Amino acid sequence: FVWRCESFNKIIFLFLVLKTKSPLYIITKSNVWRIFIVAKSNQKILVVNKRMLGSVQNNIECKVASADQKVMGLLLSSAKVEVTSCEPLQKEANVSGKIVIDILYKTENDEIDSTSSAFAFSSKVEGDFEPNLGVVATAEIVDYSVDGVSEDEVRFVVTTEVRVLGYPQTEFEVAGADEDLCVKMSENHATRLTKSSNQKLSDTLSFDIKDKVKKVLRVDVQTICKDAQAGNGYVTLNGEDIVDILYVEDDVEPKLKSVSFVHPFGEELEVGGVTKDSLIDQFVSVKYDSLSNTLEQGEDGAKININREANVQIFAFEKFDFESIEDVYSLSHTTLVSTNSYDYLAPQKQMYFQNKIDGTVTAGENTPRIDKVLENSANTLKVLAYYVQDDEIVIQGTMQTTVIYLNDENSTIESLEVEIPFEVKQRIEEIPGASIDVKCAVDGVDVVAKRGKDIFVEAEVKTYVAVYSTETGAAISGIELQDELPPKTSAMEIYFANAGQTLWDVAKDMVESVDTLAKFNPDLPEVMAGDEKIICYRKKSI
Repeated sequence: FVWRCESFNKIIFLFLVLKTKSPLYIITKSNVWRIFIVAKSNQKILVVNKRMLGSVQNNIECKVASADQKVMGLLLSSAKVEVTSCEPLQKEANVSGKIVIDILYKTENDEIDSTSSAFAFSSKVEGDFEPNLGVVATAEIVDYSVDGVSEDEVRFVVTTEVRVLGYPQTEFEVAGADEDLCVKMSENHATRLTKSSNQKLSDTLSFDIKDKVKKVLRVDVQTICKDAQAGNGYVTLNGEDIVDILYVEDDVEPKLKSVSFVHPFGEELEVGGVTKDSLIDQFVSVKYDSLSNTLEQGEDGAKININREANVQIFAFEKFDFESIEDVYSLSHTTLVSTNSYDYLAPQKQMYFQNKIDGTVTAGENTPRIDKVLENSANTLKVLAYYVQDDEIVIQGTMQTTVIYLNDENSTIESLEVEIPFEVKQRIEEIPGASIDVKCAVDGVDVVAKRGKDIFVEAEVKTYVAVYSTETGAAISGIELQDELPPKTSAMEIYFANAGQTLWDVAKDMVESVDTLAKFNPDLPEVMAGDEKIICYRKKSI
């Protein structure tokens, strides 16, 4: 505000107590006292960003005990990992999870049996964490190996990697100013987090099988979301469950068989605070330790019912605009300006695509000859790298499967783990500084053996990609008046503007208001097309 007091016959003593952080200026000239304080009309803006906050690897020893019969030979093993909780603290996060290992083995009765065990683990991830921060913790199996096999148990060493993605929110001030300042306003863009929600997807997946099933040996479910759409008060997820079932067929030699299904789903989840204009990030993860199945026998076949549960984390955002001072000056004082810069999340698009992959692997010299492929199971993908390059999304990784086969020479059932590298690419429109989140699943794995050693594998990689970028904005956060400008003594001033200068630039150089220049130069454009002569008249005291 500006407070003015004038006295012609006496001196006024003014005592003020002001509760403000603004600077106080007292200027005396004759009997005139003026107090200038920049108006404290600052507004606070809260914006959200998205970045990887930290990761950690752990080695965990796991012992899987056999079921009813002794382990006479390990045919297959599969390890999955899930995160059960993540608690952000100051500069660290506590993450808990489970490793689920299932094994397929030969028994002393020359049969095939299976069992599964879960192992809890906890990790401490260090990084730029703080309490109540919105986070997503994911985990993957980096490596696992068999450490020993006995009749009663199989020992594994499992290496997991836990990564924590965060949505840090930043609050900053945007300055306002009083009427005595000349200000140039601009529109700024940002994104804020409006809602985060943890929910569950539960479903019973039923599949009819034409064979008579003696026993279900293992069930594997991969869940991938294809897109997420927001409505008023809800979020719809559309995706697929990719299901692989390995079972023993009754009264048939060889008895081992597998079948795969794709189960589409569409789930509408109630999420308060979400609108149809909200932008959505979603993370779906299967609870492997909760997978269960039941078998219903029929006259012509069987029905397998699979209970699948998944955790869902949803983050909703909205873009918003706000006005801020882009430039400022005073007609009476020099000014000191401070500026805040801020980074904010800019969600771009969701993508879903499918790519065929294939590869050939030659078995080692000591591997028993592959005379007949029975089945393949434990199909998994390991994504090693993903990035955007030359308007393409590039995803690199490996696909693993276990081939179960007959060896005629020894009349035995054998197995071989196969791994093929892959690289898939997908065109994307140019988005400067684009980053991506990737979730992949594998489907349609087919294995063919040739010449007893060569294994040809083909499969389909299904990929969901969330594309986003980090944008940077800036706004003036503080304005302070400093030294008083010397009085202008001329009655007229002429300014020669150059092409490209704006009316604002000229007014600021001349320390006049834009309105004053426009009054004396009514034909001036906002941007000078060429060199211009600009005149400003002032009242002259005599």
